[in-house]
Order: sequence, then C-alpha cells, then structure tokens
Amino acid sequence: MNLLNNYFRPKATFLPLVFGIAVMLLTNTLWLEFAINPRSGVIALSFVFALVVFSDRSIAFILSLVYFVLMAILIFLVAVGSNQTIQAFYFVNHSKSVMVPFVGETVVNPKKERDPRYRGFFKNW
Repeated sequence: MNLLNNYFRPKATFLPLVFGIAVMLLTNTLWLEFAINPRSGVIALSFVFALVVFSDRSIAFILSLVYFVLMAILIFLVAVGSNQTIQAFYFVNHSKSVMVPFVGETVVNPKKERDPRYRGFFKNW
C-alpha cells in the first residue's frame, strides 16, 4: 500500500497524466450527453482536479498555490493534447473510403452521411 501512496502524492509526476486523461474523458462525456461547452469544462475540471495539491499538509501554503497552478496547467495540457491526438487518429482512419466486403462498392463516411446531427465522442475543442 505504501507503493501506491508514492504515486498519488501531489508532487508526483504520474498524477497529472492520470488526472488529464480523466478530465478529457469527463469533458467529452459532458459535451456529448449534456452539450456543456468543452472549452470551459476542461478548464474548470482541471482546476477541480488540481485541488488535490492542498491535501498535503507538509507543504507551505504559498508553495501549495504554486503547485496548484502548475498542476492545473499540466492537467489541462494533458487533457487537450490527448483529445487532439485521439481525434487526429480517429479522423485519419475514418476519413478514408471503405470497401464493402463481397460487393466492391466504396462508401465514404457511412455514419456521417446517414445522420447529419451525428457527434463523435472526440470533438475539436
């Protein structure tokens, strides 16, 4: 159990990665289900998740504020970067024409042509 405590300390470098991916998934889910603006959602969730810095009582308050701002920026950057990376891979793989098996016809983006209101999970923020 002591090994896990080392990973989830406010000064750990592993924490912004985990929180950034969580913020990205939560932001995309809130946008898809409730149409909440992803730009404001990712900033708000980054600052909420960065509040974990204040759980360490051994750090001075001024230093905790510096860690809080740095942690929020790192979480924000990981969330936006992972969303853009996944979106780039998704659109590169899904923008090509697809061969329909056994027929030989090509279909370009069949899901988007059927429903113009289709919103994918990963959006360009």
